[in-house]
Amino acid sequence: MTRFYESNITNYMAAFTSITQLFVLCFFGQIVKSRTQVIAGAFYMTKWYEMPLKEQKNLIIAMAVSQRPVNLEAGGIMDLTYETFASIIKAAVTYGAMLFTVLE
Repeated sequence: MTRFYESNITNYMAAFTSITQLFVLCFFGQIVKSRTQVIAGAFYMTKWYEMPLKEQKNLIIAMAVSQRPVNLEAGGIMDLTYETFASIIKAAVTYGAMLFTVLE
């Protein structure tokens, strides 16, 4: 839109703010995902073989639950990660280029 119409700084700031908000959500989603993926390994690296039997059973249950990492999701449709951010930006740039080509 900035190529076809006279644009002021407000349009650029709105676009920058939208991209920044999307990046922040994807950034925190990536942090949550990467931190929860290492929990199962951390459980395994403990000295579980020296624990009492009851604690070993509890540890097995906790390890089974931690196999599936926690993710931030956008409405249950997609995970918010760096890959999602990159694919959204690529799709937006592609759509903008096609729109620019058609309207020019």
